[in-house]
Amino acid sequence: MEEVAPDPPAIIEEEESPPLPHIPVALPPTCSTQVLRLPVGFAMVIDDFLTGEECASLLQLAEATHSWEPALVNFGNGAQILALSARKCGRIIVDSHELADMLFQRIRPILEENEVAIIGADTKWRIANAPWKVTRINERLRFLRYKPGDYFRPHQDGHYFTPDETEQSFMTLQIYLGENLQEYEGGTTRFFFGPKEKITADIEPKQGRALVFQHRGLRHSGEPMKRGLKYAMRSDFMYTRKRD
Repeated sequence: MEEVAPDPPAIIEEEESPPLPHIPVALPPTCSTQVLRLPVGFAMVIDDFLTGEECASLLQLAEATHSWEPALVNFGNGAQILALSARKCGRIIVDSHELADMLFQRIRPILEENEVAIIGADTKWRIANAPWKVTRINERLRFLRYKPGDYFRPHQDGHYFTPDETEQSFMTLQIYLGENLQEYEGGTTRFFFGPKEKITADIEPKQGRALVFQHRGLRHSGEPMKRGLKYAMRSDFMYTRKRD
C-alpha cells in the first residue's frame, strides 16, 4: 500500500450527535513539544496535548455516537474496501466542525511556533502554488481501536481536497487516547526510511500525546498490538493558498 486517501466528510443530522466535550483553548501546564529529527520530512510530538479526562471524554463521545466497525481502506474516488491484509482495527467516524475547531484552537499556537502554520514558502516542502496557510482541522474525526493482533501495514497518508478545491490537507494529526496501563505492549506508530526501509523511528502511543506529520514522503505503520487496547483519534490539517 502506497497511499491512503482520507474519507470525505459525511453529513450527519445534528440531533443524532450526543453532547460534545469541552476542550478549552489553554494547553495543559505539562504540555511539551519536540520536533523529531528524521532523515526526511517534518514530524513533531506534543506530549500532554490532552489531559486524561479529555481523552476519556472523547472516547465516550465516539462510543455514544456509533458502534465500532472494521476500518476500511480508501483507495480514492470514494471507493472503500475491507482489506485485512493491509489494515485490521476498529473505527468510529464522528463528523463535528465544533469539536475539530476546539482542537484546532488549542494546537494552532504550536503550529505557528514550529513554522508549519504556513508551508511551502521554502523548497523543502516541494509544494505547488505555495505558500499555503493552515485553516482548520478536518471535521471528519476518525476514532481507532486496536486490539491484540490488530495493525495497519506501512502506507503513506493521502491528500484530501474539499469539493470546491479551495482547501487541501498536507499534514496528519493523530492523538493517542488510551490509558497508559502496565500490561500495554505494542502499537507504536513506526516511520520508515532509507534503503529497504531499514531505518525506523517509533512513536509510543502515550495517552494525551499528539503526533503531527506531513503526508508526503513519510511512510508509516501502526505496529501490531501485543497486549492491551490502543485508542487514537486521527484527522488532517487543511490548508488554503495564502494570497497577499
